[in-house]
Amino acid sequence: MLRGLKLSILDTVHVYENSSPIETLQNVTEMVQLAEVLGYTRYWFTEHHNAPTMMSTSPDLLSMHAPAHTKSIRVGSGGVMLPSHSPLKVMENFSLLEGLYPGRIDLGLGRASGTDGKTMMALLRSKELLVAKDFPEQLDDLLAFFERTFEENHPFSHIITPGTSPSFRICTC
Repeated sequence: MLRGLKLSILDTVHVYENSSPIETLQNVTEMVQLAEVLGYTRYWFTEHHNAPTMMSTSPDLLSMHAPAHTKSIRVGSGGVMLPSHSPLKVMENFSLLEGLYPGRIDLGLGRASGTDGKTMMALLRSKELLVAKDFPEQLDDLLAFFERTFEENHPFSHIITPGTSPSFRICTC
């Protein structure tokens, strides 16, 4: 890279005019491969819902696809919108990714919904969760799932998963 400068790509997986979703996903594969050849540090996928020109609804799935077609570039999310997901499911998905691609996975988290209110309702299936302002608690739960550090009396302390330890990078934005 340029004198030690590390560059990364944040991709919304945009469907361009006169292009199909399938072509867009094929282009993503080629782009992440090119980014690796050019020496980029990482390739991250955003999370957006109900956006007809963006295919980035599942950064975790895209983060599974990208390293399958590359050898060394770090991949991940920029970011998973935690209010749209259960912390347990995020931990399970990214632990699985880390197990498949050790040392190559990044988990970026966001606190926005990544969509509009009606789509958020469809994702959450709960009117109560639409108004919840519990990002700090969700983040605490996520970290406790990864580190297996719930207090004994916590309602989630009995949940045990075969997930890997969080050796990947976690950042919030």
